[in-house]
Amino acid sequence: MVDVKNYRVVITANEGTRGEELREALADQGIPVLNTIIWKSVAVGDAVAGRMPLDAFNQYSKRVALDYSAMTREVLSSVQ
Repeated sequence: MVDVKNYRVVITANEGTRGEELREALADQGIPVLNTIIWKSVAVGDAVAGRMPLDAFNQYSKRVALDYSAMTREVLSSVQ
């Protein structure tokens, strides 16, 4: 097993407040979790099927695209 020390868990497919509850439960166990939570949206699959960028498909997929952008910024800030 590799001795990895700099990692974070990302929560995806969030519905309602489940993501926040999961993040708190993991943090209580000492598991590092990203602040960004990716919202669940069927529009993501629809955008992929339509071969369209998430941020251009509809308002729901645009929100998920913003979540992924925020997650990317958060990850990059932790490795620089």
